[in-house]
Amino acid sequence: MSNETMLNKAERYICHRRKLGAKFIEEASLVKSFAEYADTNANNQPITIKHAFQWATLPSASKAQHARRLGVVRGFSAYLAIEEPQTQLIPRNMIKSKILRGNPYIFSHEEILRFLAFKGDDAFTPWDRTNLVTIIGLVYCTGLRTGEAMSLQRSHVDLDKRIITVIDSKRLPMRLVPIDTSVSEKLREYDQYRQETFQHSKSNDFFVSATGGNLDASVVRALWKVLCRQENIQNRRQVHPRLFDLRHTFACNYLLQSYEENRDIDVAVHVLSVYLGHSTVKQTYWYLSAVPELLKFCSDRFEQHSEYCRKREQK
Repeated sequence: MSNETMLNKAERYICHRRKLGAKFIEEASLVKSFAEYADTNANNQPITIKHAFQWATLPSASKAQHARRLGVVRGFSAYLAIEEPQTQLIPRNMIKSKILRGNPYIFSHEEILRFLAFKGDDAFTPWDRTNLVTIIGLVYCTGLRTGEAMSLQRSHVDLDKRIITVIDSKRLPMRLVPIDTSVSEKLREYDQYRQETFQHSKSNDFFVSATGGNLDASVVRALWKVLCRQENIQNRRQVHPRLFDLRHTFACNYLLQSYEENRDIDVAVHVLSVYLGHSTVKQTYWYLSAVPELLKFCSDRFEQHSEYCRKREQK
């Protein structure tokens, strides 16, 4: 063993992950926390399963975080094991994750039209209504994450070339999102209205608040809940759907259309993965398993393939 502290090793590991393109922000904090624990409780010793488990299950961490914390150490241990054979690799599933992903709410075309035609009421100022309806339309038509849409700068939206540049995406430093002509026209209308309404605003944000300043995402989400309640839109658990479910709706509509047009679904998923800004196609396959309509297409295709194989065997 070298005299290098675990914290120094953690810094090297964090740099390594970021050079590979990972943002590694929350994970970096956890790796440093473990390294400080190891330097205090197991100074100049290799990573062991025992120490990793003890740190991951500290009383200060909630039970829901235990699996996540151990998973972060697993990656760190795999990195160190290359140069330090004494390092113990952390087994998978030592702690079962208790996080369950609920099925998203997939909006119908009629529901989206009702949203876009919404005129507002006493809970909404005219600008609130304009903001909410424009953001809904943008996310529904592009699949942007709601946070990405609400944090757009004016310089990120090229309405002439019909390209939106998303900076500091979830796992990518940047991506380009082409938009349809109808989308660019609506965004142009919003931008003109914004300039007329807030002529002296110094904000560089594309979406601004009712005072012309920075848009508060919590206000938008609160108004979204009011809109869902007024339109009586709820999921099976009687919970108002999330704004993020518009992104799921975009992805599912694209995949459903790909199945209906009998496209190569592997190619379609890859294209969708790139467009949505997923770092791996595995993240995109979640959309295949989340919606009954998509699962039905999958099962139908599997039955067709099985029938084809059966007939070939009989020849």
